[in-house]
Amino acid sequence: MALDLARGLAVLGMYGFHVGRDPPGGGPVGWAAGMSRGRSSALFALLAGFTPVILTGRPEPRTGRAGRKAAGRVLIRSAALVALGGALTALDTSVDVILAYYGLALALALPLRRLRARSSCPRCCTRSVRRPTAEAGPTPLADHDPPARISGGDGLLDLVVTGDHPVLTWLPFIVAGMAVARLDLGRPGVRSRPAVRAAALTAAGPPSVAARRRPPGGPTPSAPPGDTTPAWLLVAAPHSQTTFSIPGNTGVALLVLAG
Repeated sequence: MALDLARGLAVLGMYGFHVGRDPPGGGPVGWAAGMSRGRSSALFALLAGFTPVILTGRPEPRTGRAGRKAAGRVLIRSAALVALGGALTALDTSVDVILAYYGLALALALPLRRLRARSSCPRCCTRSVRRPTAEAGPTPLADHDPPARISGGDGLLDLVVTGDHPVLTWLPFIVAGMAVARLDLGRPGVRSRPAVRAAALTAAGPPSVAARRRPPGGPTPSAPPGDTTPAWLLVAAPHSQTTFSIPGNTGVALLVLAG
């Protein structure tokens, strides 16, 4: 029930970000709207990490034929998400469709289903640090990207590296969710551990000095700029895909889940 409640908050937050209006007067509603930017989708991705663990067995993963059948269910779900995401992207709406990214990330996370929580955490941290340094994708490759040429939408390079929700950025959230899913969350003492770690991670979330030095009256950065200056990696703005934003959003997602 707690997972469903947290997922419901994530969905409502993403709805508000995509189709809602910015609150004119600030206050509690404005604060809630600001908190949902970039963090709702991160919460949804972290909860998506529970999927391969629940489907393949917890607390211990299934083995043998049952394990292979469970892994197949995850791959079928991933393929359905990628196909549905591609179809919605082809509609060319103003909403960023994240389903194809989620589907591919679930498939790539599947080999990690046998790892315990202690083994998953270092991999999550490593990916959150490495990914932003690979922001600049070689544009000429997109012209020869088979999925992009076939569908006219997101290609493999977009899905993995240069898109709006690249897998290399969102995979750490899913791996973190897989790590938490391996814990015995029915015990109060265990539930408090993610909350304590989340408080430390959330400290990385607020915009850094680089983000506060924007021109007077200018908008808060919400996506990587065209240039790939190293200073951008110091920003933790919503959807900035930077090193600081990934652990910060992970911390917020863990706090919501623990609450």
